[in-house]
Amino acid sequence: MGFGFTLVAGLATVLGALAVPLIQKYDENVAHKLTSGALGFAAGVMIYVSFVDILGEEAKEFFEKHFTPKAGCGRRLGNEGDQAEEENVWVRINVALFFFLGIGLAMGLDKITDYFSGGHSHSTEGFAGESRQVELVRNAEAGSGGAQEEREEGGKSAGAQKQNSGEQLHPRQRSTEERNAALQRVSLVAFVALTLHKFPEGLATFFVAGKGSFTVPLAIALHNIPEGLAIAVPVYQASGQAQKAVQATFISGMAQPAGAAIGWFMIFVCRVEAIPSFIYGAMYSSTAGIMVCVSLMELLPEAFESASPFFVCCCCFAGFLLMEVSIVMLELAGA
Repeated sequence: MGFGFTLVAGLATVLGALAVPLIQKYDENVAHKLTSGALGFAAGVMIYVSFVDILGEEAKEFFEKHFTPKAGCGRRLGNEGDQAEEENVWVRINVALFFFLGIGLAMGLDKITDYFSGGHSHSTEGFAGESRQVELVRNAEAGSGGAQEEREEGGKSAGAQKQNSGEQLHPRQRSTEERNAALQRVSLVAFVALTLHKFPEGLATFFVAGKGSFTVPLAIALHNIPEGLAIAVPVYQASGQAQKAVQATFISGMAQPAGAAIGWFMIFVCRVEAIPSFIYGAMYSSTAGIMVCVSLMELLPEAFESASPFFVCCCCFAGFLLMEVSIVMLELAGA
C-alpha cells in the first residue's frame, strides 16, 4: 500500500505537462509570455511551500520531536520554562543551519550546471552583460543623434534608424539560441531541485500510507502538479518537443517511489522501524533552501526576460494563493 500510494503521488507530477498543449496553440511571442507566467507561478509555489509549509510546519515539527525531552524530565528538574526556551533555540538554529546549507548546495548546483552546459548564470554575468549592452545602445543613439544634427532634412529617417538600432541592441532582447540555452539551464536546475524535494516526500509518504493514511499522499499529489509544470514548460520551450517535457516530469516523479524503496530497505533489511526525526528535519530544511535559491536565482530572472514585472508577480502571487488554499483544505480534512 505504501508503494502504491507513493507511486500515484509521484505520477501526479506528469499532470503538470498538460500546460504544454496550451503553449503549442499560440505564436512565439505569446508562448514566451506564457512561459514567463508559468515560471513565475512555479517560483511562487516553491517559495510559499518552502517558507510556510516546510520551514513553518514540517521541518520545525520534526526538530521539535528530536529536541523534546522525555516525559517527566522537566518536572524533575523544575525548570520547564527554561528548558522549553532552550529547545526552541536549538530548533531554530538547526532549521536555519540546514536551510542555508540547502542554499549553498543550490548555488553549487548552479555552478556545476554552468560548467557542464557551457552557459552563463544570471548571478555571475547578468549585470555585467546588461551594462555592456546598455553602453552599446547609448553609443548607437549618440551616433544616430550626430547624424541627425548634420542632416536636418533627413531627420525622420535618422530617427527611424536610431529606433531600429535601439531595438536591435535592447539589453533585454536575446537571440533564440541564447534563450533556449537559458531555458535549458533553468529546466535542468529546477528539475534537480524539485527531484531532490520529492525524495524525502516519497520516504514520508511510504511510512504514512503504509499505515493506512490517505491524506498525506493526496496532499503530496496536489503539490506535485504545479511542480511538474515548473519542469515541463521550460523543457518544452528549450527543446520544442512535448515528449521530452513529459519524460522529464515522469523521471522527477519517480524520485518519490525511489524514496519509498529506501524506506522499504530500511524496514525489511536494516530493521529500522522509523527514521529519526532529526533526519527528516534536516532533509526538509535543506530542501526548502534549495527551492528558494532556485526560485530567486533561476526561475524569476528568466521569467522577467519575456514579461513585465507586474505580470510575473501576479503569476507568482497566484502560486502563493494556490498553495495556501491547498494547505487550508488539507487542514480542514484533518491531514
